[in-house]
Amino acid sequence: MSSFSGGGKQRPNANHPCYQCSSLNENTAKKLCRKQPHALVAHTETQLVRTYPAGMRIDSSNFNPVIFWAFGTQMVALNYQTEDAALHLNAAMFEQNGRCGYVLKPRVMWDRTHMMYRRFNPWDKEFDGLHSSHLILGVISGQYVCQSNMASSTYVEVEVVGIPVDCNKQKTKVIQRNALNPIWNDTFFFQVMFRDLAFLRFSVLDAGTSHLLAQRVMPLKCLRPGYRHVRLRSSQNQPLPLATLFVYSRTEEESLDYDAGATAENGD
Repeated sequence: MSSFSGGGKQRPNANHPCYQCSSLNENTAKKLCRKQPHALVAHTETQLVRTYPAGMRIDSSNFNPVIFWAFGTQMVALNYQTEDAALHLNAAMFEQNGRCGYVLKPRVMWDRTHMMYRRFNPWDKEFDGLHSSHLILGVISGQYVCQSNMASSTYVEVEVVGIPVDCNKQKTKVIQRNALNPIWNDTFFFQVMFRDLAFLRFSVLDAGTSHLLAQRVMPLKCLRPGYRHVRLRSSQNQPLPLATLFVYSRTEEESLDYDAGATAENGD
């Protein structure tokens, strides 16, 4: 793994053919992500890296794959015997291209013309070359969100999963004894710095037991603006007939606000 070491400008290791793969357990991979973030992103530009769950996960649990994707890791192996949020994120990642092959990395990791090329560190809280966006998301109502008990009291958790600075979770109020057509009418605001690797997770939960009744994960960039029905799935990520959330969303780019302000000042 000598290609991860060194200071100054990081360059791909030209001595290793592109088909050679480094396989790291999650603990080793996390250490590299923290200690040498720029070197790891540079390494994965020309070399394959695989990470897999640590041996201590005797319960077959999974880690969040997004952070490893954010450092350019091409193969993030998960325990498929445990259908959890991590597997739902993985499914959403590869559903965006119809499950027909690989998903191209964000431009910042390979495009030499990008302002943040070789400067992108997912651990950072501010990015000079990225414009944040503001997501306004309204959770209006639900339909058949608990098909086993229409008298359940429910609420919705809305979570943005991405690089650390983007992670955020909010929830609606509880609607008592109505899982047939609950109306929440709650609006949430999220600031997202790195939209390319941001996922939106909807979780409908039972207010009494906090049991997951239905869920859906999707890449944020795949959420179409305006009024939409989000088709829900079970905790096993299987489609639930008729189960939907009715939502409204729009995204405001921070750069557009700044540009408009600058134009107005210049006009004066």
